[in-house]
Amino acid sequence: DLPKQFNQLGVAIEPEGAALAARFATPDDRKRIGEGLERMAAAERGLDDTLDADIAFHVAILHASRNPFYAQFRDMVATALRTSIRFTNRIKGRTANVADHATVRDAIEAGDPESARVAMRNLIGDVLDLIDEAEADDKD
Repeated sequence: DLPKQFNQLGVAIEPEGAALAARFATPDDRKRIGEGLERMAAAERGLDDTLDADIAFHVAILHASRNPFYAQFRDMVATALRTSIRFTNRIKGRTANVADHATVRDAIEAGDPESARVAMRNLIGDVLDLIDEAEADDKD
């Protein structure tokens, strides 16, 4: 239940953090988000740690919200990613989808809060769907 509970909390926080980032991110914030995404792409080629890169991306967005309360969720987001990545890798042997993360980054770059919100919700929602599917399979 822990991966699901962390992701339920994440889906309540991160989409709004992404929307705020689309409105308030500084050029330096956008650069850090881009660097997180670049690290994720490098990780797919075996040149970086997948989990660390994913965490860097999400934490950069929280900071880019320019809301100090969102930045305080850094550890929660890191823990959620750690638990959900272990869980989803066990289910499907998959890693975070760089293209889906790029959609979030692009919406923030474009200054489009609604698109950023929806893209982040979809990103986290995919993980919740996988967890729900796994729980349903376990009951069968």
